[in-house]
Amino acid sequence: SPSATSSWHALPAEFLHSLLHLDAFLEPPARRTRAPAFLGWIRLSHVCRGWRAVTLNDVPTLWARSATTFPRALDACVERARDEPLTLDFSYSRATYREKLAGLLPRACCVCDEENDLYRTPAQPHWPAMLQEYHLPLLLDLTLKQSRLAQQGGNITSPIHAPLLRQCTLGSYIPINAPALRALDLSSGQSGFLKLSELVKMLRKMPNVISLYLRRNPREPDDVPFRGKLVRLSSLKHFHVEGSTAPQALRYLSTIIPSSEATSVVEIHQPQDALWKS
Repeated sequence: SPSATSSWHALPAEFLHSLLHLDAFLEPPARRTRAPAFLGWIRLSHVCRGWRAVTLNDVPTLWARSATTFPRALDACVERARDEPLTLDFSYSRATYREKLAGLLPRACCVCDEENDLYRTPAQPHWPAMLQEYHLPLLLDLTLKQSRLAQQGGNITSPIHAPLLRQCTLGSYIPINAPALRALDLSSGQSGFLKLSELVKMLRKMPNVISLYLRRNPREPDDVPFRGKLVRLSSLKHFHVEGSTAPQALRYLSTIIPSSEATSVVEIHQPQDALWKS
């Protein structure tokens, strides 16, 4: 009724802001392969003109999180995000759309590409080469799950610089300079892809890592000490080697960091089924 609509229209803007953020948490917009995209919190813009004005103009953070959910509306979403850092999801996107997203990388706080190698085409991006072209000053979260990243980029001449990066998941090796990193997950690749020397070199640039997930190469022995200089990870609390038992993981850990620090780890994950035996 008109009176009910007037009551909704009269709600304070602060209440509507809170409602939009709550709805965004409970029902975020989503792309769907065989159905129209789910609008989520954007549906509240259909209540009345007042709510539409607030939704379109006063919640740039929400638009920044949803910028890549609607490829045809990318420009509009980015405009409504104003200067807020963007969440960029490259997963299962067409090559031309990916090119547009690449131009937004310097504004990204979160970059994700979860598409596996089976569905990729030659036209899709070579991540190592692409990321080296940008300084990523706002990046907090990076997820790239392809298992042939290093081969895509050829010889990588310089590491990616992401001074604020806190969480990183990779399916293959890319050198990254991330002094603020807290969580590193290298377990999503098809097989172990890092030599011990490469891993130590990588970890030296990530001294504040708290959580470390790895996938071991089963041909690499876990009880042969690393001959080079060990890396000090004084903040490390969680360590997981995919496909190993807890004793194997602990032995491998002692080859990476000094044994006195290895004992400070409070959580060693032990999968039920070991994929290889010591």
